[in-house]
Amino acid sequence: MAIDRYGDIFSGFFVQACMHHLGQRIRVGTPLVDHRRNSHNYLRDAAAELACIMVLENLTEWLPEVKLSGSTYTEAYLSLAEAMDEQVERFDGSVWTDPTRAYFHQVTYCMRHWVRACRQIA
Repeated sequence: MAIDRYGDIFSGFFVQACMHHLGQRIRVGTPLVDHRRNSHNYLRDAAAELACIMVLENLTEWLPEVKLSGSTYTEAYLSLAEAMDEQVERFDGSVWTDPTRAYFHQVTYCMRHWVRACRQIA
């Protein structure tokens, strides 16, 4: 099962972990827009998303417990990238294959790269 979706969902959980570390909170409310979608094959969609759902089970248990460092969002985000690099090697279960771990190592690489880019334009 490939992980090729859910980047927006993963990112939301990552920022929530950073906000929690910094003593802030997030509020989610009703949608701002009405998103009308084209027709879907829901079984095919579910099959494509199953790996992400299984990964989220582990991530959503781990993220509230992870100990981050830093006093800014960028520091907390970098701390999360470091912690996630280590944690994905510890997760177990059928979904935690070498390609899944590689996906999250690529995500943490991109997280660090994003912080470097933001620091250059700030």
